[in-house]
Amino acid sequence: MTQKLHLNLINENEILSSGPVRMHVLIPVLMIALTIGVGLWWFFLYLNYSFVKGMNTQKIEINKQLQPGYQAVQELNKQEKKLQSLINQLQSYKQSKLGYGEVFNSIPQHVMPNIQFTKLELLPPPPPLFAKDKEVDGPTNTVEQTAFLITGRTTGANAVDSVEKLLVALQGDAYTNLIRRAHIPLNAIRPENNPRSENKEFLRFEIKCECQFRRFE
Repeated sequence: MTQKLHLNLINENEILSSGPVRMHVLIPVLMIALTIGVGLWWFFLYLNYSFVKGMNTQKIEINKQLQPGYQAVQELNKQEKKLQSLINQLQSYKQSKLGYGEVFNSIPQHVMPNIQFTKLELLPPPPPLFAKDKEVDGPTNTVEQTAFLITGRTTGANAVDSVEKLLVALQGDAYTNLIRRAHIPLNAIRPENNPRSENKEFLRFEIKCECQFRRFE
């Protein structure tokens, strides 16, 4: 029986791979492809950056061109709001006005001969409950209290009665459209400080008439 011997005479570095592409060729090709890919990626990033930068520059230029017109529109809007506020205030005053004329014209028929008016004064409304931080164009409250004060003097034996009759007349139904409450303030009937005139002693009096509320709505 004969034995066959197999002798390998090929060096290890001479052994070829079973694949169609050798490793020492594949690795450089992969490195070159990777380098090209990274370069293309950076190139597209640069193109995108340049495009965005160009768009931003264009927007800035457009904003510079539109800024004067925008500021003009803003100023017109402010003026419109201010004018509209004034119109609203005037409309509020128009709706809240009280009719003093007819009432004042009818008061003399209730004044006795021994009464003389010295002053008829419309009292200013009370200040708002809270201090205003800045000046405004109209009333800050939706409701305003108004009043007027009648100041005069009277004489004779029925001097006080004449004033009382005038007060009762002002409290009557004929004046309820304007006068909400009429009264003589405390110590409002007092002797006149001036010397006697024509041997008569005069009394000073005041009648305060609180009017209906003015509603600014």
